[in-house]
Amino acid sequence: MDDIHEFVAGHKRHIDETVNLLKDTLGRIEIGSVEIMAVATMLQNIYMGIENILDHILRNVHGTRTDRGGAWHKELLKKAVAHDIISQGVHDMLREHLVFRHYHVHGYGYMLKWSEMKPLAENAEAAVARFFAELTDRGYSKS
Repeated sequence: MDDIHEFVAGHKRHIDETVNLLKDTLGRIEIGSVEIMAVATMLQNIYMGIENILDHILRNVHGTRTDRGGAWHKELLKKAVAHDIISQGVHDMLREHLVFRHYHVHGYGYMLKWSEMKPLAENAEAAVARFFAELTDRGYSKS
């Protein structure tokens, strides 16, 4: 289990640093198109870090893999709930980030609308805290 704790701690440091950069960006007086694209990338990085953690726990603790088909991102979240790594509530919260990640990866940055992504960006710190609190409660993290 120490390997899992170290893996989670390493990713948590990267995610926390990204959240700090996001907070700094959100603290700016004006959010222009460059900042919107930067925030989108930060949100994607945060979510992908969370996916890496969930995938690692599923493979190394629960001995299950997620097929890398077209819906593997959704399946990963479902498996994390089924194995009680995260609650349904955290799943639902992360699902919003997954939908945004998909849009960001498959779209063009200039098409992003601040009004649509602002709530997700402003809630990122709380979402990350809730995710890691559940990992700690379930013994996957020492933080």
